[in-house]
Amino acid sequence: MGNEATTALFDYLRGQGAPRVLSTRMLARQVDMAPATFARHVARATRMGLLRPVRAGLFLNALALPAVALAEATPFVRSGAVVSLQTVLGDAAVLNNFTPDVTAVLPLEGLNSAAGEVSVRGGRFHFRRLRNALLYAGDIGDRLVPGLTYARATPERALIDWLILGGSARSDLCAAPAHDLDLDGLDEARLWRLARATGMEAGLDALYQAVARATEHAESYPRF
Repeated sequence: MGNEATTALFDYLRGQGAPRVLSTRMLARQVDMAPATFARHVARATRMGLLRPVRAGLFLNALALPAVALAEATPFVRSGAVVSLQTVLGDAAVLNNFTPDVTAVLPLEGLNSAAGEVSVRGGRFHFRRLRNALLYAGDIGDRLVPGLTYARATPERALIDWLILGGSARSDLCAAPAHDLDLDGLDEARLWRLARATGMEAGLDALYQAVARATEHAESYPRF
């Protein structure tokens, strides 16, 4: 790697328990060197592919296993954000149209984190706001995937978030596309608990009916 300091940085990045997403401040705490020297080593590690830049001062650890996804940087881009909606549903094969962008929801009250689109190196984030009473409704075990370093909605919660936003006149998110959804893999009991907690029982029932109609229509096409 060239010298002792760079080797120490390499060992840190591949070490057990190393952060999967890192800021320059986090990296600087691991090495004892002048700021200009540190900047050169970070630039070198980036050129070598050891660090994947997200934006100024923020990197993905390219040596971490399993490989780091851009979604894991979400809380560094917007504090309090929860990865949800198309990202979660696409990864879970509930939504047939996968998106490379990261979609997330933000609490409406209490944080000064702006909604909207944020472009970074290697992708884009889309943030939408939910009222706190809805965002935090339901048991945390039903809402969030456990054991992660960032907040990520369960597929069931991601679908409920889409129902809420897709049915709101204040949101520009279109309704969940029934013809592109496969609900069979979802935990139905969890889904209905979350629907009751958020007052979305009628919306979920309507979605199930729409998916059933879309499936029947698709099955009516002739097979060759």
